[in-house]
Amino acid sequence: MGQVVRLDEARQKRLVEKFMGQIGAQFEHSGAVAEEFSCLARDNPEQAVDQLGSFIARARDHGPDSAFGEAVGGGPCEYDTAPFLDIIGELYPILEKPVRVKAFKKALSFLDGLNYFNSQNNVELINEPWLVGDILVNRMLYWPGYQLYVELLAKCPTWNDLVPHIGKVCSDFFLTTAVMGPKYASLDVRHGYYEHRADILDRTLDATAARILVGSHMLHKKEGVDIEGHVRERLVKYDPLLHSRIREKMQEKPGILLEETVSKADYVSEARGGSHWGTFGLVAYFKGLGFELF
Repeated sequence: MGQVVRLDEARQKRLVEKFMGQIGAQFEHSGAVAEEFSCLARDNPEQAVDQLGSFIARARDHGPDSAFGEAVGGGPCEYDTAPFLDIIGELYPILEKPVRVKAFKKALSFLDGLNYFNSQNNVELINEPWLVGDILVNRMLYWPGYQLYVELLAKCPTWNDLVPHIGKVCSDFFLTTAVMGPKYASLDVRHGYYEHRADILDRTLDATAARILVGSHMLHKKEGVDIEGHVRERLVKYDPLLHSRIREKMQEKPGILLEETVSKADYVSEARGGSHWGTFGLVAYFKGLGFELF
């Protein structure tokens, strides 16, 4: 797994300021609530995890017309809510596994309560690779894409060109994922990024390995897809220099896979010739592979 990072007060402040700068004065209220949550996360991480839902609810409350505004807009504004998920992401690597699982379930529960477009809008604003990776392993529908970073890399042929943008992008995870693709990032950009952002790269590789591993076994059991063939097909999108590291991490079975996710995948609808759960025996299959299901 990737190296653990230290919660940084200055970075926490920058997180809130980044969102405040993006959304303007009309969201000063939610920004103030996010700053309060950031302080709590720094001083008492477990309490912050427990109170995530209540803080998000406070941030969404802009007055008597809040519910109407969300209904018209298709859900809460991601700039109200994503900062809280991002702060949980900042905590994520330093949490003990049981607390991290709780934090993940709370974050996922919030996202599951939105329409999936709104969920995608929130996910694309999360920096921490472990958190984004766990979300995507369990909810691939929330993948927002990374075209923004593809376009950025097209304007940055060298590492020195990219440096001024580091720390200003919406998500370290999606930037790193784009950089890992030889199709998008030059050799100079990749080497510079790997050298200077080794920790964020390592945790992104954890997330990538988890997604490839779980996806390949799901497809194998449900559609008969060859596991190794699928793994090779997925790896070809990434820098060949990283292939062995991704494969090594796949052996570690990184990330959090929920039993609920596996159970929901273990269903055949009437349209596909069945109407019952447990068709493929996925829960037993994944446990047999050594996965710990939460």
